[in-house]
Amino acid sequence: MERLTLIFAKGTTPSKWVNRFEDRGLGAITLVERDDAFAALMAASDPDAQAVCESTPQGAQPAENPDSTGDDPHKDLGGAAKGEQPAAPRPPQLPIALVRLPDPRISAALEEQRIHLVRLYEEQPGVLLPKDNELTLLDTLSRADIADETIMYEPTADGPVDVRAVREAVLVVAANVGVAIGPRPLFRSLNNKDTEARDFHGAAPTTIALAWLRDDDCDSIQDFVGIARGRKQSSSRTAQAPAATGKKKPNAKATSRGGKKDQQRASSSPRSGARRAAKRNTRGRRR
Repeated sequence: MERLTLIFAKGTTPSKWVNRFEDRGLGAITLVERDDAFAALMAASDPDAQAVCESTPQGAQPAENPDSTGDDPHKDLGGAAKGEQPAAPRPPQLPIALVRLPDPRISAALEEQRIHLVRLYEEQPGVLLPKDNELTLLDTLSRADIADETIMYEPTADGPVDVRAVREAVLVVAANVGVAIGPRPLFRSLNNKDTEARDFHGAAPTTIALAWLRDDDCDSIQDFVGIARGRKQSSSRTAQAPAATGKKKPNAKATSRGGKKDQQRASSSPRSGARRAAKRNTRGRRR
């Protein structure tokens, strides 16, 4: 069974899908949050980029590796120390990313047929205001409402949303300078007590999608994509329990209706008809 690493963009919340995936016994998923989830996906899939990322700069302390069991250099990347039996190979760790659209890099990767992409939902645009700004009295703002405000950040029409720039703009707006425009869930994630976000009618919504490499496509990724798209456990691609083949038990109501019908048939039988005729004859004689 493949192991998955879900790289999710700042402002998205994939935990409910991960919980369903794991609750159904489909495997475990490692969650990694990144400002630029697509760049992290491509870096994770590029051996040269991985080598650069994993190398330790001169004078820096090496990062802790939860899978290592000691300092023996022969144990690097799951190898065995001298004199020990090599460990069983671990299943591959396949990256999948929860990305934000539009993004020209993702469009280019699609055209080059390097990735698969499944769109999931849209994020509503929002405008971030200083907490004491009088515009916070409104629930929804338009472009005309902020005409006199300095816009500290707004994504371009073709994207991408620069999370680092948004984070910097939030700090400026918190200092009571200008406003910022961007996905409202992202503002919520970058929670700042000195700012407030409002719905904004004047910008296009952003789209959240799942992206993964075509070469990495497998059942585990397809199962997770299905859960993210709302697939129920009964309709998943996993084997389903066979249907019962035994005879159905009679329904109580049907049995009762059947009993009444039998009684009616009995009352209309020849024997019951003869009894009714005898009663009529008796009455005629008495008269």
